[in-house]
Amino acid sequence: MTCLDEGALEAVAFAAPTMGSGAGRPLPSVLCLKAVPIILPRSATVLEGFRQVADSCTKQFLDNRTAFFRKRAPEHLHQMRVAIRRLRSLLSFHKRLLDATAENRLRRRLKHIFGILGRAREFDVLMEQVRQQTIGPIDRSGMQQLRTSRSKAYATAEKLLRSPRLERLLAAFRRWLGERPLDPVEAASPLKSYARHVLRRQFRGLRRFDDLARLPVDDMHQLRIRAKKLRYACDFFQSSFVRSPKAAKPLVKPLERLQDALGAFNDMETLSAMAAAFGAHTPSTSAPPDAGKRGRKLRLRSEKALHTVLDAERFWKTA
Repeated sequence: MTCLDEGALEAVAFAAPTMGSGAGRPLPSVLCLKAVPIILPRSATVLEGFRQVADSCTKQFLDNRTAFFRKRAPEHLHQMRVAIRRLRSLLSFHKRLLDATAENRLRRRLKHIFGILGRAREFDVLMEQVRQQTIGPIDRSGMQQLRTSRSKAYATAEKLLRSPRLERLLAAFRRWLGERPLDPVEAASPLKSYARHVLRRQFRGLRRFDDLARLPVDDMHQLRIRAKKLRYACDFFQSSFVRSPKAAKPLVKPLERLQDALGAFNDMETLSAMAAAFGAHTPSTSAPPDAGKRGRKLRLRSEKALHTVLDAERFWKTA
């Protein structure tokens, strides 16, 4: 198995910037460049699948970086964060096949880049929610401070995205993918059986959550992360089991609804605290079940979607 050296690790990190908080729902702005659906050959090996998905993550990031330089649209920033989040999930699905030292270094660098892009994204979502009167109100002075803080966060993010260091890191990442980043024995095994194992494990992770009306906020956050990872696993591997995405919809559609509800709930919690720094007075969701009508409604929506996901037919069982 090939280990990433320090330079290659940095490359991966900068190559695919980020991860996200609940500030992850798209803002209604310009046409975004989402990841192209992944179609894996039925005969693919674990290594071939890993490379194809990693290429998809990198392309999603690069396409949106180019678009961001032209328009500086919030949605392109969001899609760069999604690309990194997808890459991080891919790495976690293959963690036991990766060199531990390389994987740990890469994860730290991804987290760092996520923080830079994520901060700018949080300001975008906060401003949108203030505009929609979901959070706030914030007076004129507070809004001016908010706009100034957003501009600074965007400048920091753009400096990173335009840096020569990023280009070196991207090149190193591509070299690493062209080598053998996974354990050589398991890398040559059929992808389908490994993908089934990943999907089963991610699905089981949702079973331990119950009674969302009273679930602590930290556990709601963990549920959100697990739901995202199952959704990404479905996106990555469903073509190994079904010929059409429609066959996976009974599971994927309620999973999307679960992500949306949990993301909105997370925004209420994290952005309320952030908005307070700019003078907003907004109730928190951190005291269930009486934390406000919207918080209770989002918990109910989340629980309904979760039950539908857990009851749905799992496409990897019948294929």
